[in-house]
Amino acid sequence: MGKKQHYIPRMLLKYFNTGNDKLINIFILSQKVQKDNIGLYEQACANYLYGKDQQLEDFFSKIESITAKAFEKIIKLDIHLQIQEKINIAFFISYQLNRTPKAVNQLNSFIDQTFKTIARHDKKIGKLEDHYSIKLKNPYNLMFQNATKAALILFDLNIGLLENKTDIPFIIGEHPVMIFNPYFESKKWINSKNGIATKGCLICMPLTPQLMLVLYDKKRYKFTNFQKIISINRKSVHQLNKCQIAQTLDCVFFNKIIDNEIFYKYCDEVESFRDKKESEVNVYPKKTGKKFNSEIIVSNIKDLPIKHEFDWLKLTYHAELENMTNNPDIAREGIMEVIENIDKILKELLNKK
Repeated sequence: MGKKQHYIPRMLLKYFNTGNDKLINIFILSQKVQKDNIGLYEQACANYLYGKDQQLEDFFSKIESITAKAFEKIIKLDIHLQIQEKINIAFFISYQLNRTPKAVNQLNSFIDQTFKTIARHDKKIGKLEDHYSIKLKNPYNLMFQNATKAALILFDLNIGLLENKTDIPFIIGEHPVMIFNPYFESKKWINSKNGIATKGCLICMPLTPQLMLVLYDKKRYKFTNFQKIISINRKSVHQLNKCQIAQTLDCVFFNKIIDNEIFYKYCDEVESFRDKKESEVNVYPKKTGKKFNSEIIVSNIKDLPIKHEFDWLKLTYHAELENMTNNPDIAREGIMEVIENIDKILKELLNKK
């Protein structure tokens, strides 16, 4: 096994090749330059990213191999998937969401900011927060465990497909899984829209330059054509491509030459978002007694910099009537039971295999 370990698997990246399955086009944000016909194997990887023992890399390879069969089926516009195929996709999405360097940055930012928020109450440590940072030494072990459990939370989501027939292809960045919540947007929800266990969760990932995989809360959404495959317009393609630019590290990949002015526009529109810290911390004072006050600290990954509204998606009648003010439970139906029994469910799944 080689030392290069990919955080976007080649079985996904290959769909964005130039026509030669060994070459791909790249736009580099830091240089604002497009490079054509670059070696695909060298992209979205790092030396021994998951460790020299190769165990995690080997595991990801098995997941990729299993999921590739389902992807090949979907690419032929067949989304009548078997239960096991849906499970495989859920695990793939969860691991992909947690295996990138961007995901590590998000986790470390979350830990660092949360600790410093608490430490401000200490007179000595509080003064030093600009002089230290906290991060995990070996983050992928923890992230792998979290991703394995998180995959179970995705099992109830429907799978759909966006078809891009425009002249602008979908691009794929170095952190390709995007999380939205148009349902929360419609309810004027002021907190994070990033949760995968929440009502209204919507997950999108570029699958090819013409196809975008979508996982969605079927109780709250339906495609506007009432099917599971829908063609989208140029505006929607730009909207989703811009989000790939927003959350990539420094590169996006694509199959054919795109006008640089389009990339410049994307970069300008997300510049302020990319300059922000990866996570946001909100502190809510809570009075628990006459002599003692406490705080509730809420840490969230920052939301993608677009309004979470899409031409191709609409709320169900149930979602429109649902009142979040009177029902503050934001988790999807049945999800808390899954979370409470997550170890038991995982064990049963492993025994079946």
